[in-house]
Formats: sequence, structure tokens, C-alpha cells
Amino acid sequence: MDLVVRHADLTNDCDQIVDLQRRYLTARSNLQRFHWLYRNNPFGQPRVWVTEDSKSSAIVGAAAAFPRSLYIGLKKKVGWVLGDFCISEQYRSLGPAIQLQRACLEGLGLEGNAIWYDFPSSHMLAIYRRLKVVQSQQMIRFVKPLKVDRKVRSLVKSRFFQRCLNIVGNLALNVSNRRVKAPSGLTFQQHVGECGPEFTELSDAIGGRYGNCLERTAAYLNWRYCHNPLDCCVLVTARKEGALTGYAAFTETGTDAYVLDVFGIQDRDVMVGLLDHIVGRVRSGPCETVVVSIGDNHPWIPFLQSVGFKPREASPIIISGLPIESEGKTDENQHISFLLMQGDRDS
Repeated sequence: MDLVVRHADLTNDCDQIVDLQRRYLTARSNLQRFHWLYRNNPFGQPRVWVTEDSKSSAIVGAAAAFPRSLYIGLKKKVGWVLGDFCISEQYRSLGPAIQLQRACLEGLGLEGNAIWYDFPSSHMLAIYRRLKVVQSQQMIRFVKPLKVDRKVRSLVKSRFFQRCLNIVGNLALNVSNRRVKAPSGLTFQQHVGECGPEFTELSDAIGGRYGNCLERTAAYLNWRYCHNPLDCCVLVTARKEGALTGYAAFTETGTDAYVLDVFGIQDRDVMVGLLDHIVGRVRSGPCETVVVSIGDNHPWIPFLQSVGFKPREASPIIISGLPIESEGKTDENQHISFLLMQGDRDS
């Protein structure tokens, strides 16, 4: 194999990258996704590396780092979320994969203490281990059941008994999942149209309070959720006497609703109210579960558990470049908390 890793030309390499991703990464890869994710990011264009077969000039691998604006304590810094890593089947040995990912990390490292994070698959985690990069945190999937239909289908074959058990089980779930009454002056509703300056103002006012997290400007929210060509995302807001105090984004896929982001003041009534509002909206439809994937040190976890979300499996998160938690620690992978949810990764 005569392979070369180089920076991608997002104009000339576009078609090959889209085709490679469609075959080896996601069936949703198309030009619309590419232009949204690679061209329209409000924080700038990503850095993309490709592996090219020098004999055929075919692109056989690709990896990307997408820019983000982050709150690191009270300071704003540029960071990167890694994603869209894929390799053609005939080049799946660890050698080409390690070569491509090493070029990506070294490319970011040229800036000094670059901050980046990734949500690696099991295959990608093996590549990181070979590069001596270790897991930093975990993403935990929390699930709230709305209906028992899926569980009953897996256990009972008879349609008649399925219907009987569904009626009884769903009635019991409805009784146990009564809606939360919002305190006086606090309202929850779907946000219509694009996000305005008040969303940026909320991010500026409280973003630095949570240690390290993404800067959620109005431009970012509009790009990530309102203009998302892949998922139909819904934003719901929490307002205290008309003033924005928090919001959440979710999408529905089949029989599951996925909460992508929850952000706002650290107030139980606001957080629980947003989650309860989403549950109430999707309960009457086909959704059987509501899913929230969230970092294992996120302050919203107690709020999730208080309204019936249960932890399921965990997946790795890798973070690099954050300040070390204390001066006494010398391991570069001992980081202070970085607050992440499903919406903080790229589609």
C-alpha cells in the first residue's frame, strides 16, 4: 500500500469524501449534510485530513476536527470536536487508521495546547489506545420508558396478550409519571422561528458558571438545531415572567425521542420543567422512550433521575487540553469536568 495523508480540499475532494462517508460511516451522508456540517458552521470551517492511495488518487480515509467556541471557566477559547472518521474496507488494518488519526492530532497540536474532545466507537478507542490517548469521561445513556409495548413484544408472541399487557402496563406508567406542576410565573413552550439575541445573552450570563462547556450562541443554536437538514429538532423554552431562563432541544426518531441539549440556570424547577414538558409532548405519539445521553459528571443528572430517567450503558469520551484539576497531578489525562450532552457532538 502506498498511502499518503494530506489536508483535504473541501471543494475538489467533496464528492469523494461524501461517497466514502456514505459507504463506511453513515447512510445519511450526502451533499446537503456536507455543506451544512463542513461549510456553514458558525465557528468556522473544520480541518479535514484524507488518506489517499497515491497510485489511484482515490481517497480511502477521512477524519475531521470541527471548531467550537468553549467556556473554559470564565474564559472563551477555541476548541474542536473530532468526528467523521472512516476508512475504506480494504485499508482497515490499524496501520492506516493510526496514521490518519495521528496526522489529525498532530495537526491540532501545532497550535500548542489545543482543546479537543471525541466520542469514539470501540474501534476508534483501540486506535486511541495505540496512540497512548486514554479515556477521560463517560457518556451515560439515561432512558425514561413511556410505554411497555417494546418490552412486551420481546417477551410475548401472542398479539392478543400483547394488547392486554400493553393496556395494563401503559396505564401503570401513566399513573406513575404524572406531570410536574410549574411554579407560578414559570412557563414552558415550544420556540417558534430562529433563536434571537436572548439565547446568546443567556449563554454569556451563565456559561462560565459550569466549569467547561460549549458556548451556545444564537448563531450556533440556529445552525445546530433550526437549520439541521438531518434531524427535525424542536426547541422548548423556560421563561420566568417572560425572561428566558433555559431551553432544551429534542428530536423524535421512530419510537424514541432523543433530548439533545438542556441548558439554563441551575434551578430544579427550570430543568425538571423542561424535561417534563418534553415527556408530555411526546407521550401521546408513537414514542415509547425518551433518551438523554449525558456526561457522567454533568450537574443535570440528579434532575434526570428525579423525573424517572434510569441509567443504562456507558460509552467513552476522550478530552485533551483542559487544565489539570490540581497542581499535584501530573497525568495529562486528569482533567477537570467538561459538561457534554448528545448535541455537543457532530451528526
